[in-house]
Amino acid sequence: MSATIIIFIQLFLQPLQEKAATTFDRRDIRGIWWSPEMPQSAAFEIKDSIIYYPDVFAEYKCELKSDSLLVYHDDGVLRSIVVKLTTDTLVLSTSGQESIYTRSETKAR
Repeated sequence: MSATIIIFIQLFLQPLQEKAATTFDRRDIRGIWWSPEMPQSAAFEIKDSIIYYPDVFAEYKCELKSDSLLVYHDDGVLRSIVVKLTTDTLVLSTSGQESIYTRSETKAR
């Protein structure tokens, strides 16, 4: 292999390996999250191991595993990849669809 191909492979694979190794602390994801698509109500609130959807008055068990948010619905598990998590922004990818949420100023405890 030429040096150019080796360098290209290293540059291509490194970001993928870094992204796969990303983990988040569950305390960082707790809070009330809003979506621009739902201006009348918060999209959801995440507490320690519960996610609450105020628009349907339903709560489910959830957990953060590596880079994924797992929500245990009655009929199965919904897995979302945590693409980005900052103090005020959460980007989730669910079934290939990315959604952007902003945190309420009042953080859940």
